[in-house]
Amino acid sequence: MNRRIIVLFYSILIPATLLAGLELDLIEPIQDRCTGVYNPVLIKTDVMGDIRLLGLKPPNKDSKYYDQGFKFVKERILDKDVLIDICHINPTTREGYLRAVVFYMKEGRWYNLNEELVRNGLAQVVPVMKSHPDPKVWFTAQKEAQREHLGIWSDYNSPDGIP
Repeated sequence: MNRRIIVLFYSILIPATLLAGLELDLIEPIQDRCTGVYNPVLIKTDVMGDIRLLGLKPPNKDSKYYDQGFKFVKERILDKDVLIDICHINPTTREGYLRAVVFYMKEGRWYNLNEELVRNGLAQVVPVMKSHPDPKVWFTAQKEAQREHLGIWSDYNSPDGIP
């Protein structure tokens, strides 16, 4: 499917449907192949092009956790099939990247890459207004990573002083 048609669909038709108050059936994620990883939260796919992982802030570039996140993403999705769940509420960033939740296959099961980065302390949840996923699960994963002092949370102390 042509990327422009898909972007048009997500950018115009879906918001118009929502504004009209019509029910919107769940949109199936798009199967694609990851052909590049630019950084822990920005990838390239064969059909859809550049994808920004929705709702995540990567570690600072000078951090060892940035490199670990980069490696984590490459090992799981580079040159492999992925499912792309494009945000139907706000599908593109200001830079023109598609905003999405990305899923990868491991041992016959699909995993949420966005959530796994958070769970391993390799990205921070950034709640995005006007977005379709519910970040509660991601915040739970982030709290677990903080409690376990994983990745970017290795030096973390909770606000109440209890690790």
